[in-house]
Amino acid sequence: MPDDSTSRDPSRQLATAYDLRNMLTIVRCYSGRLLRRLGSEGEGRSELEEIDRAAARAAVLASELADELDADGPQAKRSS
Repeated sequence: MPDDSTSRDPSRQLATAYDLRNMLTIVRCYSGRLLRRLGSEGEGRSELEEIDRAAARAAVLASELADELDADGPQAKRSS
């Protein structure tokens, strides 16, 4: 677990938000591939669609967080 100084570092928070968004993009890519393979009536499709929707919502939140952290000013950009 990071110490308090690391978790409060704006550049680290921004990097974490971008990393999270990137990982969620990977989840969405694989879920999309699997959905296409399953077809419209494949077993487990509804669960996979829910995973994809949740990943999409989380990616939006991660993007909003990254935008907010990035807008906090040059302090975050200087440290990266």
